[in-house]
Amino acid sequence: MRNSYYMILSTVGMQVIAILTIPILSRFFSPDIFGYHATYRSILVILSIFLTLKLETAIVLPKSSKIKNTLFLATITNIVVISCILIFIYFVFLLAGLDFLDLVFGITGSLLFLLVLLGSILVALSNTSQSVLVSQDKFKSLSISRLILPTSFFLVSLLLFYTFNNSISLIIGHFFSYILLNIFLKSKFKINYVGYSKQLYKLSLKKYKDIVQYTSSNALVNTISNNIPSLVLLGFYGATPLGFFAVGAKIISIPSQLISGSLSQIFYKKFADIYNERASELYSFVKKVYFGLLLFGIIVFGTAYLIIPYIIPLLLGEGWIEAIPIMKYLCFWQALVIANSPISTLTIVLNKQKVLLFYESFLLISRFIALWLPFYYGLTFNKAILCYALVGVFFNVILGFYLIKIAKESIIN
Repeated sequence: MRNSYYMILSTVGMQVIAILTIPILSRFFSPDIFGYHATYRSILVILSIFLTLKLETAIVLPKSSKIKNTLFLATITNIVVISCILIFIYFVFLLAGLDFLDLVFGITGSLLFLLVLLGSILVALSNTSQSVLVSQDKFKSLSISRLILPTSFFLVSLLLFYTFNNSISLIIGHFFSYILLNIFLKSKFKINYVGYSKQLYKLSLKKYKDIVQYTSSNALVNTISNNIPSLVLLGFYGATPLGFFAVGAKIISIPSQLISGSLSQIFYKKFADIYNERASELYSFVKKVYFGLLLFGIIVFGTAYLIIPYIIPLLLGEGWIEAIPIMKYLCFWQALVIANSPISTLTIVLNKQKVLLFYESFLLISRFIALWLPFYYGLTFNKAILCYALVGVFFNVILGFYLIKIAKESIIN
């Protein structure tokens, strides 16, 4: 139970840091710099999945410390090998006269390539190290690490404002914050290589190959779906509108992230316990939780919708007024997210991951279409975000009904 408290406190701490630091950073850096940073961050998260193939999630599963250590080494091997492949692919593009970083950021040079490649490696290493801490029940260290990243990003970014203020200042701040995070994480665990062998390596990979096949696919689709605005809007509308969206979405999602981060693991265990011991009560419990959270979400984001026009100029500064309509559109969607996110772990308890993968795949496609069509027909950026938010509302309504439906079906089964 103490581990849950550590994670809840760190989740609350992360959101408090965001509330305190975003208003400061918004007065130092312009919206376009936030836009470039949003795209960079999204690319790193996606590349990190390719680098590890989500094998790090298997580290927490075996009881044997030898197998845990072997999976750690296997994940590091993945990162090294796939990084070399990415370097090769990048130079093939360069030889062909195509610099995809120039196409995305409008910036040419080896510095940005190093920031993307090394940044994705750092994200992959931090995810792997965090899995090791979970496997060793070092939740206190894990919770501290979750506070180090936003704090160091804020401090390094401010330092860069006075020493290296240009369009990639926040990108460099992000990069160095992950260096500090990895230094901290590595200091909190040790890997014992005694007993390691090639045979054990092969057996471990064979046993957990499903993690690579299914978990990585699900994680990749989900991650691309969640980051699709940052990946496509920079090319469609430019860095400045994307910056308004990135900061606005970050602020408006704080309540749902707080609820989801605090309650998801708690409800996951609660759902599993009820399903295993008294399955007949699962439907009523899920329905009660869902509609309770939905009512809470409507109250929170209904209030936010009304006060955003008055708070944002004070919170972010007059230069961020264009973020107001964006945030108001996202309120409708976030009211449903706050209800769905904590209880979506029900799909794992009831073994519905394949259905969730189909859901995420259709959501990804629909989100892209919702952002592309307004651009294609020459509509404004705000109209594109409105379409994006409406897709979120539609799919979250479907997800909510589905979660209640499978809870009800579990009684019959």
